[in-house]
Order: sequence, then C-alpha cells, then structure tokens
Amino acid sequence: MVQLSGHDIEDILSEQSSTGQRFGDIALQMGLCKPEDVWRAWSGQLDESPQRVNLEQFGVDSQAIEHLPLHLAIQYHIVPVRILADKLVVAIDEAAYPLLSPVLATVLERNLKFVLCTHREIATAIRSYYTNSLAA
Repeated sequence: MVQLSGHDIEDILSEQSSTGQRFGDIALQMGLCKPEDVWRAWSGQLDESPQRVNLEQFGVDSQAIEHLPLHLAIQYHIVPVRILADKLVVAIDEAAYPLLSPVLATVLERNLKFVLCTHREIATAIRSYYTNSLAA
C-alpha cells in the first residue's frame, strides 16, 4: 500500500469535506496512489465487515461474472462484482447476508468478500450482466 503523509491525508480530508467524494477517489485524482492501491485498501475494509453499496453506481466487473455461474446467481440471488487476486467480491441482499454468507463460502469453495445492496439491485444486475446466458 502507498504510504500517505499527514499533509496528504489532511489535503484529502479537506477536499472530501467540501466535495463529498470518497477518500480513494480524491487520492487517485491527486496522483497519490494507483487504482490497485485503492482496491487493496477497500478489500482490507471488507475483511472487517461488508459495506453497503449502490450496485447501480458501483457497477459489476464483467471479469467477476465469469466466476459465478448463472444458476448459482439466481439460486442464491447474488452477483459477483469484483475479483481481487484470490478473492471474489459478491453483492448480496442485506437481509440475506447473515444467513447466506457462511453457506456461500462452502458452496462456492472460494475466498469471498461481501458488499450489501437491495434485492432489486441484484435482480437488475443479474438481468443486465447475465443477458447472454439468459437468452440461451
């Protein structure tokens, strides 16, 4: 990870308070880090607890889709959103997370991280990103 100076952090926080942008986005704009650094930091935060995302704004990495078959996406109502080294980041309905997260780790036999979103956002993402599979 990139080491930021106290001055860099103050500048980022000042910009964040006035614009409402995310810390990592500002650090990228200032040229203080690379996208990979932001992803590593974000992945570390997901180790602590899942974060709420707006899936429509957050988007889905098409490479992640290849790591979860359509039938499992539909069965568990989940969508893979990012692949980070050996970790698959999966969007899951906030209400289903407590019950499904331990089951999914076993079923998928993967190192999983979770982001939380609404049932509707997941349904929309499944239709959008698995379009070719649904048409077949």
